[in-house]
Amino acid sequence: IKAEINANLNNLKKSNQILRQAFNQGYYIYDSYSNENEILYKKLYKTKEYNSLLNDIKIYLNQYKQKENTQTISANVPVMMECYAIMLYLINPKHTLINSAFTNHQYFKKIDNYFYKYKDNKNLIELGKLYPGIFEDWIVNMKAHHNLRSLYFYDKLDTNKIITLPIEENKVVANLVSKFAKETNFLKFYDENKEFYDAMSSLILTNYSFGNEIIPFFNKNFNLKINKFNIFYTPIYSGWQHGPSVIIDDYIESFYFGGIMYVETNEFYYPDSYFLFTLISEFDHAPINKISNNYNENFELLKDKYLVLSNGKNVSYSKLKDATNEYLTWAFALHFFYENKKYDYLSLEKMIIEDMEKYRGFKRFGVFWSFYKQEYINSKKYDNIEQFYPEIINWIYNLK
Repeated sequence: IKAEINANLNNLKKSNQILRQAFNQGYYIYDSYSNENEILYKKLYKTKEYNSLLNDIKIYLNQYKQKENTQTISANVPVMMECYAIMLYLINPKHTLINSAFTNHQYFKKIDNYFYKYKDNKNLIELGKLYPGIFEDWIVNMKAHHNLRSLYFYDKLDTNKIITLPIEENKVVANLVSKFAKETNFLKFYDENKEFYDAMSSLILTNYSFGNEIIPFFNKNFNLKINKFNIFYTPIYSGWQHGPSVIIDDYIESFYFGGIMYVETNEFYYPDSYFLFTLISEFDHAPINKISNNYNENFELLKDKYLVLSNGKNVSYSKLKDATNEYLTWAFALHFFYENKKYDYLSLEKMIIEDMEKYRGFKRFGVFWSFYKQEYINSKKYDNIEQFYPEIINWIYNLK
């Protein structure tokens, strides 16, 4: 934001300095720097400093990319991420980010038995000062939640060794977690429960048939190919989740960070259609957001339509483009179930429309879903979402 403000004021030198500092401090999302349709690129692309930065970020990230002609899916419980989640639970057993409805599960009992003697650990106390987990403190809880994306890529507890494509670093939190893990011999606890983690990961990958259903579904509906689908989860997490992506030219990795259970389930294992819906609606942000970037001028002209789509109370989607993307990510996820009747589609459709309209404030989603089904799925007029997207813009234009 600071870089954009300075770029808008034509303080190009200052803007470039801020961007370089962000990269040096561990912000690695290449597409945030390089998007040709956004302010930074339009203002800075002729400067030597900006192009040098883009090149340096690309060189850095390229070492962590998998082969570009492959598509893979992985699901696992990263060591540092699980340690962080357990620390949040130890700080406050009713922490907003922890699924307190399951604290009678044997895994929670193992946590209690192993870590009870470390409740006064100084690293735990310091983390508690940052993220106490008070329900009403939404901003602090969101920051605590987004820390998941800064803990998955390390070589176990070594915060100086990155082994997979990183999004962003938060060394303050990572060092607190690493020190706590070393002082409590966390790897011993992790290894003792690895069979449990591996069983859940295996169920996610096999129950949802990513290889022969989900990936082909994405490929059929987008020109863009996602090279890697990453599911990073913790078994004690609540219903919070987010799905960032890293895009380097035509290379895309999509991510899911969160839990794999909700209060409706009896076990941590969650071979349920709603969880699969959640995964798809997070993974599809990468291609959908990239497509929508080509329509910034249209969204600006139609910005007064925002309150036709939204009740205006969802601060995470406060612009027309953001709200439209959320409409489409959820419609695309529902599209999968519409075409795969082995899942309980009708009950899921009812639940999703209610969630969007009643609880998330996207008050025209049911109408949008009917439009999407009729004009995109059933008409067979469009080969993919890229071709269909102008019709979405027209739909917004015609809204009353």
